[in-house]
Amino acid sequence: MSEGHTENEPPFEPETGAPHPRHLGPYRIRRLLATGGMSEVFEALDPKSTPCALKVVRHLPLNSPQILRLRREADLLHLLDHPNIPKALDVGEATIEPRGPKVPYIALELIEKARPIDRYVQDESIPLRQSVELIARAADALHHAHMRGVIHRDIKPTNLLVDIHGNPKLIDFGVGAHTQALDVTMQTLQTMPGQLLGTVQYMSPEQVSGNLANIDVRTDIYSLGLILYQLVTGELPYSTAGIPLVLATQIVRSAPIPSPRTKAPRLDRDLEAVVIKALARLPSLRYQTAGAFCDDLNLWLQGKRVAARDSKRWIGFTQWLARHPFTSTAVACLTLIVISLLVAFGSIRFVNNAPHNLVVNRASQTAQLRSLSGRVLHEWTNLSSMPGSNDSAVLVPTTDGKNSDTFIALSYNHPDPLDTENLHIVSMGDPEQIIWKGPGTTPIENYPDY
Repeated sequence: MSEGHTENEPPFEPETGAPHPRHLGPYRIRRLLATGGMSEVFEALDPKSTPCALKVVRHLPLNSPQILRLRREADLLHLLDHPNIPKALDVGEATIEPRGPKVPYIALELIEKARPIDRYVQDESIPLRQSVELIARAADALHHAHMRGVIHRDIKPTNLLVDIHGNPKLIDFGVGAHTQALDVTMQTLQTMPGQLLGTVQYMSPEQVSGNLANIDVRTDIYSLGLILYQLVTGELPYSTAGIPLVLATQIVRSAPIPSPRTKAPRLDRDLEAVVIKALARLPSLRYQTAGAFCDDLNLWLQGKRVAARDSKRWIGFTQWLARHPFTSTAVACLTLIVISLLVAFGSIRFVNNAPHNLVVNRASQTAQLRSLSGRVLHEWTNLSSMPGSNDSAVLVPTTDGKNSDTFIALSYNHPDPLDTENLHIVSMGDPEQIIWKGPGTTPIENYPDY
């Protein structure tokens, strides 16, 4: 499949002087493709002389974790059917050479002249657009796996290969997991809590915690986002190479992720937003599905606005809060105090200025419009001095087309109280403004007999 070995485990070296096997059961082995994690991958020919890849674990007991993972990988691959995921053609146990021991194997589709995606992009000087297309196709394959309950948990360039035709291939589900265990055996094969399997450099912040409960499909999205970051900027946002595991996990959890445009100033802002969303430290702020990640990449490829652009600023703000907990707490407290003061000030202002009731003193021929707090907002000092002989003022609800205000009717003594010749109606909110004055028919429905 690919040459090289997994980054998180040392390459497996065959016993001194031990030649590569020439046969494995019915398969004829042509050459060694890759070693890593105590497994070997050979290019082989099946009984019909069709090329395939044989993944084999040798020199270990049949109940060892590595062999159990090989069998689990076969179980997971049988659930998948996607052009960018090599199919499992056969699985079983067979003897190495005529008299050799039995070993488990998986026969897989052969990826011709496979190279890790980062090496392929660098070697072939692949342009940005084509690099994004590769990640979009990988995201689609990942979404296919997720929809069938399979989480990869070890997305990295050496597990995302590109074949001779430029097609991306997602490989090595050996540390993968099923979201709902297929059976008791599958449950017991889950990674033990606290144990890290995978490559720390490409793990998500929640994955390095070692807590299985925190890992879901969004973990794979983060890892694929790191590869995208690497392809569009030419480097990773942080490095754990040569660093002790404890410090490496701390870097993954808390190291700031520089904006891609700081490393690639000409990078399109929409594409930058996609990268930032995929790499949000909080899973809830990432793409919630690999399908949504793929959709945004395709929108960018089509020249359309991406969904991530709308959430970029919010994600950046929340990431800043996560990196500065003490400062963010102080800012939150200060903001709460300011809001409380504004609410209190607004309440006092409303109580002192909102018209509430009208107090009429018939003996002194005065009327006062008062607020909720009793403050006098407006006063008529001598109703009798107005044209006619006024002796009352009342609050009158009106419809006048608004159905929202309260008006004051200032009425004058008249033999007929319904005569409106000397009636003025003013606004409660602005008593100096005359809304209507007689004579004529008042705009008030069912005007009361005051």
